[in-house]
Amino acid sequence: MKIFIFSIFLISQISGLSKFHFNGNFGCKLDTFCYRIEVYEQDWIEKSDDLLTNGPEIVSHAPHKYSIDAQDTSDGVDLERKFEIYIMVHHNCTSNGKQKKLRYFWGKYNIDVWEVKESKDLELFDKGDDV
Repeated sequence: MKIFIFSIFLISQISGLSKFHFNGNFGCKLDTFCYRIEVYEQDWIEKSDDLLTNGPEIVSHAPHKYSIDAQDTSDGVDLERKFEIYIMVHHNCTSNGKQKKLRYFWGKYNIDVWEVKESKDLELFDKGDDV
């Protein structure tokens, strides 16, 4: 009986819907560029990171504002009991017009959080890995 109660307690602690709302400004010297944002929940093994949102490709005109929403229901087995959220920005805000992808670690959040709303400005110009 004690194991059953503990199991119910554990499951209730790692499940539920958590919503994330991120926005801000991109720093880019160009008047116009294209970007796409993906939101991930980081796992112990990078290849198993959970893709929470795969945003559409956006043509941005100065001033370069962005907004992305995501949600997650569980962090799986995580002794720290945290969502580790990062975004991947695919963009061509570059001096040569070629694509880059920039990984930005957004933060850690308790798995029982209901909703997160945060704003951050990110510099993009020539930042990230070549694609």
